[in-house]
Amino acid sequence: MENNTTIPAPTDNREEVIALRKKLIENNTDESILLQLQEYAKDTDWRVRCEVAKCLEYTENDQAGLFSCLFNDSNDFVSTAADKAVERRNSSRKRKEKRIRLDASTLHKIDIIHAKYGDDVGRELRDSIEDAYCQTVGHAAHDIRNIITPIVLETDRIFTTVKNEIPSIKLASVSQSVNHIKENIEILLRVLNDMQEFAKRTPPDRATENLKSLLDMAKQQAVEAFSLQTTNPSVVTVTLDIPPELSVYVSRLVIIRAFSNLIKNAMESYLVSRGVAKQGTVEVTAEKRDDRAVIFIRDYGIGMDRKELGRARICLPRGTSKKNTGSGFGLAIAFSKIRDHGGTLEIDSEGLNLGVTATINLPTKGETK
Repeated sequence: MENNTTIPAPTDNREEVIALRKKLIENNTDESILLQLQEYAKDTDWRVRCEVAKCLEYTENDQAGLFSCLFNDSNDFVSTAADKAVERRNSSRKRKEKRIRLDASTLHKIDIIHAKYGDDVGRELRDSIEDAYCQTVGHAAHDIRNIITPIVLETDRIFTTVKNEIPSIKLASVSQSVNHIKENIEILLRVLNDMQEFAKRTPPDRATENLKSLLDMAKQQAVEAFSLQTTNPSVVTVTLDIPPELSVYVSRLVIIRAFSNLIKNAMESYLVSRGVAKQGTVEVTAEKRDDRAVIFIRDYGIGMDRKELGRARICLPRGTSKKNTGSGFGLAIAFSKIRDHGGTLEIDSEGLNLGVTATINLPTKGETK
């Protein structure tokens, strides 16, 4: 048995495995990553094998068998790491399954109440659920922001204090770690912004606005946001085909945010891994139907299966799934703001890899509810 108290010198292989783990988190179906990890699972350095064992948290059940040697490794640290990684994976899966069941249960109960007691009661139930969400989310966002702010300040202070004391050979690694912390903090802050936006009440002011102008601005915001999270944003194009005379009766900035969220969601459907997108198109069209404007935002990306579509149609905040990006609040914000304008938002998909269509219905004039 290996001597667990012997600490070998750091190896490049260990850093390679850590890098592969990040890629695995983003795309656990990439067989090339699994094949590389299999080779590292045979490394003579137990620390390298231990890093491979930690990767099991991000594998599927049928993939774990590729690393069966780690569970019986001669080093206790490695075998324990493998067992704990699988425990964390199973625990995470159970939480996701429970959330799916709760989502389905919520939708089913709302449907029953709609059918039994009518639209008014069903709408009141829906509003009560959303009010509870808003209050919880708003308070949580405020408290979390108060915790994150000093972390940012302390991270900068610590790095400034020690950077002149660190050997130059180590400085690059420390600087990279600090930047990684800051990147994750930026993601957290974006999530908090979305949480607070979701909790914010829609202002009552309305005006007649040109729809093409609104969608042009929403497109610009979505493209800018997509560019921040993608190394090759230009491969996804957004086309607008909007009648120039068509107007809607809305609160301008609020509805632009709703449109922007939906366009950005459609662009993100072409992400194949974090920061990398495949070529695709998002089509935004509109037409007038009586005194309503109907807007279609269509992509041909990842699509949704029946269960995902059911959860999406509830339009409540939730963690993102296959895109591995975003806060999970984008669709919920769009739905609530559109509904506050007396409009509707419907989400449809023909299945996986067949894209998604968001259909928005808004008033063109007059007072809304």
